[in-house]
Amino acid sequence: NILLVEDNSSIQDYVRIILEDQFNIELVSNGQEAIEYLNNALDSSDDSFPDLIISDVMMPLMDGFQFIEHIKSDTNLSQIPVIMLTARADLKDKIKALRIGVDDYLYKPFNVGKKCFAAFPW
Repeated sequence: NILLVEDNSSIQDYVRIILEDQFNIELVSNGQEAIEYLNNALDSSDDSFPDLIISDVMMPLMDGFQFIEHIKSDTNLSQIPVIMLTARADLKDKIKALRIGVDDYLYKPFNVGKKCFAAFPW
């Protein structure tokens, strides 16, 4: 299961299309919705808990940095790997993300074939 935290519906659709053949994709539009989803998944007995989170940086209500800081400080959520999806290629932002626990970066715009994702161990 992958939780995609992205406010742009076109990017949501693109990532979903790339990954949906191999993974169950859950979509939310901002960090606040993602926290609600994760809290519900923790309380649920179904298979909704994500194995990976892909999160945008710039979103309304709660941006990607705030969201990742929140989950990395929660012992129940901190073990989930996080890939930050961003158009911001500034070294300062990348260092900030790595310090708060981001596992990797994926820069927008991107053009990825399905075979590229097959290399990831999730």
